[in-house]
Amino acid sequence: MTRSPALGYFYAFPQYAHFRPRMVKKAAPAPSFENAVAELEQIVHDMENGQMPLDQALAAYQRGTQLLRSCQDALNRAEQTIRTLEAEASGTSDEAQS
Repeated sequence: MTRSPALGYFYAFPQYAHFRPRMVKKAAPAPSFENAVAELEQIVHDMENGQMPLDQALAAYQRGTQLLRSCQDALNRAEQTIRTLEAEASGTSDEAQS
């Protein structure tokens, strides 16, 4: 990979490392609902065990909140799909009775 000459200054002096361009990490694909629930259950079990160092507990808590949000979003999408299907079904049954 070639670097821009203008950026060479930041590579030459370590004290300016925070100005260097960083690679952007791609977000990991969201786990399936079932995998997210299983991972969340494992995190809860590990945290309840009480043997986790503070930094790991904080990371696990953060991951748990991400998984919880993912599960809630999946459930909300499923609920909306069910409402849509029910509305379509009741609309068709009303037309059939008329």
